[in-house]
Amino acid sequence: MPRQKDAMATSYYPPDALKAWLGRQGFFEHPFRHRHANEEQNDLPDYFVPTPYYDRIIHEDEDASSVFFAERGCGKSAHRIMVAAECAANEILAVEYTQLGTIPERAGKDRNSIRTYDHLELIFRAGLRAYLRDLAKDPTLPVPRDPSWFIRLRAFFDHFARDELDMLTGIPRWLRRAEGSLPSEPDWIEVATYKQPGRLLQQVWIDDTDFIELPFVQVLLRLVDTRADAMELESVAANELLRNFAELMVEAGFKRVYILVDGLDEPGPFASDLGLAVQSIIMMLVDLPLMEVSLAPFKWFLPLEMRDRIMAHPGVRKDRLRLRDMVWEPQYLTDLLQSRLRYFSDQKRMSLGQLSDDSLRSIIDADIVQRAGGNPRRLLELATNLLEAHVRLNAQQDLLSIDDWREALRRTFGEAAAESPPRATIVPLWFNPEQDSFFIGERRIDLADTPFDLLTFMYDRPNRVVSWVDFQEKSEVLMSEDSVRQNVKRIRKQIEPDPENPVYLTNVRGKGYRLMHTDRTSGGSTA
Repeated sequence: MPRQKDAMATSYYPPDALKAWLGRQGFFEHPFRHRHANEEQNDLPDYFVPTPYYDRIIHEDEDASSVFFAERGCGKSAHRIMVAAECAANEILAVEYTQLGTIPERAGKDRNSIRTYDHLELIFRAGLRAYLRDLAKDPTLPVPRDPSWFIRLRAFFDHFARDELDMLTGIPRWLRRAEGSLPSEPDWIEVATYKQPGRLLQQVWIDDTDFIELPFVQVLLRLVDTRADAMELESVAANELLRNFAELMVEAGFKRVYILVDGLDEPGPFASDLGLAVQSIIMMLVDLPLMEVSLAPFKWFLPLEMRDRIMAHPGVRKDRLRLRDMVWEPQYLTDLLQSRLRYFSDQKRMSLGQLSDDSLRSIIDADIVQRAGGNPRRLLELATNLLEAHVRLNAQQDLLSIDDWREALRRTFGEAAAESPPRATIVPLWFNPEQDSFFIGERRIDLADTPFDLLTFMYDRPNRVVSWVDFQEKSEVLMSEDSVRQNVKRIRKQIEPDPENPVYLTNVRGKGYRLMHTDRTSGGSTA
């Protein structure tokens, strides 16, 4: 049965009743109201769950380009936003490349028309804005003393972001962001027609020494006064252009630059045609000199559906690029649930069980994590549907019930899910590299070589749909479709409580198999 429409898109529940119920439970706001990180950038740091992937971006991959693949709703944007915040605290300039301008439309007309330089124009524009933004926020950033620095930076502005230094629009807008704002507003038309507009500004504010001495103001005024030679874009290699920009930012007080690429699966032409998205960015990914500019590594946050297309491209160097799948283990989802409940209740609540009656208390947290299937956004959808079902069915009751949960499951997955009983806690499957064996809890799983190889293959691709063709093409073990099917049965006999109703190794009709409920934090990868 197809998934139901998002509950937030309909008047399915009485909003005032939900607000009143949440207030009685100690919440100052709906803990699951927002499901996209772009809607909650202000609060996100307070309940963000730092997965191992976040740590790898910040530390392990600090000077190297890396690509993180994740399903929709699995935290790509949240990781990108938090990485940008971490950059601000660590003297790194975060250039968030999430607005691709007219590239999707142009690529839709001609897939082969998009060049690396088309992306770099947008990246540099975003980077110049990011520099001015950070300079306005951080008065400790130095003002470079070398006049050639201003000449070189002005060349980037002239070519990529000329309007940001326009005396009628850009400069007034930026100066209003200075600390303490403008001491007074000059006649900007007069300023724009003056031969040396920066010097005129200094005369306008000659008595406002504190304002004039702000690094942000000094840089802006000197950029306005500077004239640079036109930049010959086509005569400079893409990696050299990026290195030149990064070196300018290092001279401006940053350790390096991060290019954070995200949003390719947001609503728009690319979301409905990820093949088009791959075609549009692949020339950057295969440009190793560009990807290996150590002062300006790329951090790609891409939809999992793009992974196979990208990996199949002959120019992608798997030995040089760091390619990773972002997977949400059950513990991370539990942490996400708890962190949101804690934050929005001022630390009064930490589990849904605390909000439930005896019929639901002991199983709701584990069950909602399991039914989310490794997807944080689905977890938030389920939690929202549970709260809304309660206020629609039992608004006057303080505690959530099993009937509320069944209604939430019905709304999310359909009638069949509502009729199935809540699941008992599932102990994760994990791999112990020291013993070269799989375990469920403390129970060792004994498998012959071929089913072990098949389970290993899927364990390294948790929560992903794997077909027998994938196994045939990417594994060193050659197996027919029927052989894969028979070995799946052998695996299920060892790992499933009920092999006829599998919960670990499930079928995805017409596509293949999905391995769920793994814990890669206990033992690690099999690689």
